[in-house]
Amino acid sequence: MAETTGAKFLSQAEFARHRGVSRKAVTTWKQKGLLVLDGSGRVDVEATERNLDQRPATYRGGVTHRPVRGKDGNSATHAEAAPKPAPKPAPEPRPAPPDPGEDQEEPFDPDNPNLPTAIAVRRKENWLGLHRKQIVERDGGKLVDREAAEALFFETARDLRDAWLAWPARVAIVMADELKIDARTLTTVLTAHVHQHLAELGEPDVTYHDLDRLRRSWRRSLTPPPNLNVVEWAEKYRRLSKESSNGGRFVVSRVEVARGPMLWATEPGVRVLTLMACTQLLKMTVIENIIGRFAHVDPCPILGVLPKDDAAETFSKDRLAPMIRDTKVLRDLFGDAKSRDAGSTLTHKQFPGGHVTLVGANSPTNLAMRPIRLLVCDEIDKYPLSAGGEGPPIDLAEERQAEFKANSLSVRACSPTIAGRSAIESSYDESDQRKPFVCCPHCAAWQAMEWEQVKFDKDEGGKIITASARYECVSCEQPWTEAQRLVALRKIEWRQTASFTCCGENQVPEQWAPEAYGVRRALCRSCGCEAIPNDHAGGQASKLYAPKQTIKETVAKFARALRRGPEALRTFFNTQLARTWKEGADAPEWQDVYARRDDYLAGTVPAGALILFAGADVQKDRIEVTVWGFGRNRERWLIEHRVLTGDTSRSEVWTELEAMFSETWEHASGAEMMVRDWGIDSSAFTAEVYAFVRSQAGRGNVHAIDGQDSYSGAFLGLGNKDSTAKGKKLRRGLKTVRVGASFAKQELMGCLGLQRPSGDAPFPAGFVHLPRDIPEDGVRQLTAEELVVSVSRGRTRREWVPIGGRRNEWLDCANYARGLAAMRGWDRWRETHWLGLEDALGIQRTTIAPAAEIATPAVAAGSLADRNLKRSPGALGCRRLRSAPSPRRSVTAPRGRGTPVSWSARTPRRCSCSGAIRATR
Repeated sequence: MAETTGAKFLSQAEFARHRGVSRKAVTTWKQKGLLVLDGSGRVDVEATERNLDQRPATYRGGVTHRPVRGKDGNSATHAEAAPKPAPKPAPEPRPAPPDPGEDQEEPFDPDNPNLPTAIAVRRKENWLGLHRKQIVERDGGKLVDREAAEALFFETARDLRDAWLAWPARVAIVMADELKIDARTLTTVLTAHVHQHLAELGEPDVTYHDLDRLRRSWRRSLTPPPNLNVVEWAEKYRRLSKESSNGGRFVVSRVEVARGPMLWATEPGVRVLTLMACTQLLKMTVIENIIGRFAHVDPCPILGVLPKDDAAETFSKDRLAPMIRDTKVLRDLFGDAKSRDAGSTLTHKQFPGGHVTLVGANSPTNLAMRPIRLLVCDEIDKYPLSAGGEGPPIDLAEERQAEFKANSLSVRACSPTIAGRSAIESSYDESDQRKPFVCCPHCAAWQAMEWEQVKFDKDEGGKIITASARYECVSCEQPWTEAQRLVALRKIEWRQTASFTCCGENQVPEQWAPEAYGVRRALCRSCGCEAIPNDHAGGQASKLYAPKQTIKETVAKFARALRRGPEALRTFFNTQLARTWKEGADAPEWQDVYARRDDYLAGTVPAGALILFAGADVQKDRIEVTVWGFGRNRERWLIEHRVLTGDTSRSEVWTELEAMFSETWEHASGAEMMVRDWGIDSSAFTAEVYAFVRSQAGRGNVHAIDGQDSYSGAFLGLGNKDSTAKGKKLRRGLKTVRVGASFAKQELMGCLGLQRPSGDAPFPAGFVHLPRDIPEDGVRQLTAEELVVSVSRGRTRREWVPIGGRRNEWLDCANYARGLAAMRGWDRWRETHWLGLEDALGIQRTTIAPAAEIATPAVAAGSLADRNLKRSPGALGCRRLRSAPSPRRSVTAPRGRGTPVSWSARTPRRCSCSGAIRATR
């Protein structure tokens, strides 16, 4: 074997042993033409190895090069398969590969696939050795992964940066209290200086080498986020989803009216932002951009509240997820939407520095389970009045912002609904009431676009001509074309419009400061200072500001709503004009009722009130009692309202109520008056009220009230409540007074709407008098309900519902007193009864001159008129003037504060023919 190893020609078997391969491999090489054979079939070793060495190092049997054919007669196969080709010159010999032991080596080329086998094997072994050495040194703690080190440096510096960014809000409250300044202003100033300091420590504008990667990672993580407002962030980073009608880059000028509300989110001093806007204009755009900006630029815990849990899931799928998917900075922040981990679910998405959580307003647990800084409430008019009986959902959610008092923000958005019950209307009324102003193209007068300035013509049949619709300037009354309206919408100024008190006078904004943060603040016309605080920014916008809906289209919707009825009109006012809808018999405005108070004080009885009735409303922790005085002409006076505090399941508060039964109230004439009847509501605490009324049976004037939804009358009769074991009602058992609550409310609302007459003119029938010192809350409660007319299953239903945010104990007490007065016959009392009440009170009446003698008219003899004249005692023969003794009436009228006495008198009777009063014998 040793002799044949260095031979130039070997047999195929010997060549296989020489290469250390099998015979099959040599046969395969032969078939592929890699073997160089001589005429006797022996293998030319040097030429064959040259062919084999030309293959790539990763060669595994595939043909990558055309095989080099040997001399004539390479193999019998070639000779038999085809005629022998012309002889080719032998390839020039390739330089022998260097010896592995030599130090010199050709440069390493990673792109060269044709490394010699020996060199490739040696380099592989060297790499494996170095790799094993790195593993040993890493396990021994001598080496650290550079990427892990960079990540560690970055995260450590980022934690320091975030701690500095959170520092102003954490210490501003304490510092502001010590310096006696506003905490939010101090937070804004400190935050600006911290940003500037971190920017100086951050990454400078130079190029670093690879050796400085750790240092660069550290300084890059210290760089503060860009200080962008919502508009700047949206136009730089936001990309609208393909589901949007304006896909691609976000451009705020497409809906210019949305610029102001987005700027308010970063306005210094703003804590609450209210948007009462029409549908499909700006609400959702503003909410999405605020969430995106805070998540990217100013990370913090964010809570989104929707009416129900399924609405929260829909918002996540249709709004939040597409915004994250199409906005690169948010996609990098939140990660891949397809990834599944504990920090990302449909309604809870985490990102560095905060999270976005979406909950339903009907779940008090979700509303109160985590601290938050940014609260976003959408469609708040659809929220339940109470979340699980624990209170209003917005109040529960805003309590979670206590940890971020210095820089928290609450956003409320919705289209309005029913006047007095709309939560967004109440929130807007509490704000500075900002409205968008545009410039007239004719007279350059700035004005807020209102529906009253939309004009249109009607045909002979009274139908609206849509083609004639136009908007007219409030100043010059010139009509605007649609093109002029679109030009006017390119420049919008939001201005504060809420009334305010400054320099000792109530003012309506007439002057405004230059625009800043998307709003012009109102100025006092006397001192010139900013008079309206901006802690609660509120904006209202209608479809008149929509660039994609023309005035004619808006009028066409109004005409269609007119044809369809009240429900369609309500939808038009809510969704198109961003206004509340007043339906049914509304209660009068409490401000108007409060403005027409009388001059008497609570606790005194005016001269016109001749009898007293009282109603009591029972609550869990108190009893509220109102005493009303009733007089002629269906007029009534509120005498006193008293709140008896105490647990109504205990006897103390009932003892206090019993003591009121013996009290008296001073009449204007000087007499002391007691309440004729007391009515106590038995609907809520039936057992307690029934037991108390039974204990007062000896008085005969304490009644249990059973209020019913009826328009038949104020007094509906008595109801027997006690019965025998067999179910038979006891005639002498407890009886309740059934009061038509709906009738009483409708009557009271109409009477409260009456205006005070001017001069010495008499009061209109049914006028309700209120004392001068009545609190505003009392008037609010008297007007706390409104009549709502709804259609359900083809039937019209009229229902009195409370106006949002108001209690109604004063109203209920007034209804109970009205029912008791009707039970005693107040509605049908004649003048003789009122005269008797006046005599009981000792009221001196002026003497009325006797009626002048009237000549007897000439009548035909024997006629019916002649017989009546002969039958009558006077000249006119009016039978109603005959004297008749009045029945004995007992009126409780105490002498001073002593024991009440009974009196009887014969009262005069009034002639219905002449109206004169004549004394009886």
